Amino acid sequence: MIKLQRQPAGPDVIRVPGGKPMAKLVATSRIPHHHTDHRAVSDSQPDEPNKPLAFLKIVGGTTALVLIGVWIYVAAKRKTAATG
Repeated sequence: MIKLQRQPAGPDVIRVPGGKPMAKLVATSRIPHHHTDHRAVSDSQPDEPNKPLAFLKIVGGTTALVLIGVWIYVAAKRKTAATG
C-alpha cells in the first residue's frame, strides 16, 4: 500500500482519504494486529479439551472468509467487464 501511493492514480482508483501520511498509518497499524492474530491461532486456550478441533475451526473460518472475499471480488470484476 505504501509503495502504491507513489504511483499516479488511475480514473477508477480510490485513494485512502488523508493522502500518503494516512495510507502509511493505515498500512503500518495492521502489523501488530496480524501478529496478535497469529498468536491467537497458535496458542489455544490451556483448558481447551480438543485443541486440533479448535485450530481447525479458526483456520476453517479464516479460509471461508477469504474465499467469500475472493468470490465477491471476482463477481465484481465480471460485472464490471460485462457492463464496461
